[in-house]
Amino acid sequence: MSTLCFLCGSTSSSVCPHCSQVAACSSSHLSVHRPNQTCRPFIVKRNPVVGRYLVAARDILPLETVLCEEPLCVGPSRERQSVCVECLQPVQDVETGTRCAGCRLPLCSTQCADRERHAVECQEFRRRGWTAGDDPDRIGALMEALTTIRMVLKKKSMRKLQEEEFIEDLFDLSQGNGDIADIDEKVLSEVWDIFGNDLEPAEFRACYNQLFINGKSLGEGISPGSALYLVFSIMNHSCVANTSVVITKDAEIQVKAQQLIKQGQEITTRYGGLNLGQPRRSQLLFDHWKFSCSCPRCQDPTELATYNSGLGCTVPGCQSYLLPYRALVWHCQGCGATQPVDFVLKVIRDAESFIKNNVSGDVDSEVLERTVWSLQSFLHPHHYLLAQIKLVLLNKYSFHTTMSRPVQERVLQLGQELAELTIQLDSVYSATLGKILKILIPVWSRVADADLSTGSIDRQQFLNRKRICYRYVDNLILCSRIKKK
Repeated sequence: MSTLCFLCGSTSSSVCPHCSQVAACSSSHLSVHRPNQTCRPFIVKRNPVVGRYLVAARDILPLETVLCEEPLCVGPSRERQSVCVECLQPVQDVETGTRCAGCRLPLCSTQCADRERHAVECQEFRRRGWTAGDDPDRIGALMEALTTIRMVLKKKSMRKLQEEEFIEDLFDLSQGNGDIADIDEKVLSEVWDIFGNDLEPAEFRACYNQLFINGKSLGEGISPGSALYLVFSIMNHSCVANTSVVITKDAEIQVKAQQLIKQGQEITTRYGGLNLGQPRRSQLLFDHWKFSCSCPRCQDPTELATYNSGLGCTVPGCQSYLLPYRALVWHCQGCGATQPVDFVLKVIRDAESFIKNNVSGDVDSEVLERTVWSLQSFLHPHHYLLAQIKLVLLNKYSFHTTMSRPVQERVLQLGQELAELTIQLDSVYSATLGKILKILIPVWSRVADADLSTGSIDRQQFLNRKRICYRYVDNLILCSRIKKK
């Protein structure tokens, strides 16, 4: 075991008395290792290229909790969406809807007035005589700045009232590589009008940039906002991450191992979505975080044998697929023909436009099937855009009160294909896999029962199908454990 502090890397003579796995240079740093009477199984390392990152202090078992962390701050995203400043639920009409009596920022209802999240900044606004009034531009500017203001006020409060809880090393957050867009002058003007000389411009800009780089979207089905998690922000990216992340309704982040993570191995998370292929995935990572990923998925043109980004070859008669070859060139694995990445991007843009024009709003399964059929004429069947549509289609079929035999067989086909794809790109503990299996399992069981009753299969074939169904059930149970504390 190293005698260096697990958090800051300085020399330490103190070892955690509970796990004996890490050293800490101070009681405050030891508290980061062991909050809530639970030892965290990682050490912070540093590298001049990637900065800080986490490695396992011991072997971490699949489904073991790596990290549970409350957010430093939570707030609206910077897209100036109309949301409640307390719970972040969408607000349909800011002008006529409920407003905070103190500062006039939007609320979803009076129940959200004076609650904890908004109370701190509202008190500051009222003390300084500021109100948003009815000007939508002022409200929009403040909504863009609000999460940054919360971060600034939280840091100020921790420094002033809880000096021992302000751990400088946790705030050593990346601010990017200097290519972050400048803050809108209207936003800055509104912030300076409120705080004046009480707020250092450099502090506000630093927090704004740190939130852009390190903020975590609260995700689908929770609220259109983001949060900052100081320890989670240390984790680096891999497209084949060895952890899974769940954000609870109260915005706590829970990180669990998706596989055995050996002692000394880096602990990784995924910055973007699971089902995002090339070249869009590389664009996202470089445009936002300014790095090129070199994980096993990105180094393999077939993306772990899934062909998740494959495009149909344009050479007449060739039935193979174009795959990433070099930075600006794709080439066909069959005939060797090449195409520039600009061609690939045009194909992807055309496909995205086709999807937007045909699958916007609440469409029925027939429209989705026609969309799949059209896209498969030039995309690999496992292409990420097709996988996205197929998942929507599978969900659409699951709402059918009764299923004809052709629909049942289509559900089985889609479910098995998407389950296999998800396992290859993620793991057997994937939350997405769990959603797929919940639809696949009952249909699989009903079809097996029906085939036995009609004599289409014999007893042995029926039992073989049941064994497969039981394996699916076992997988579903594993998936459900990701969300359990």
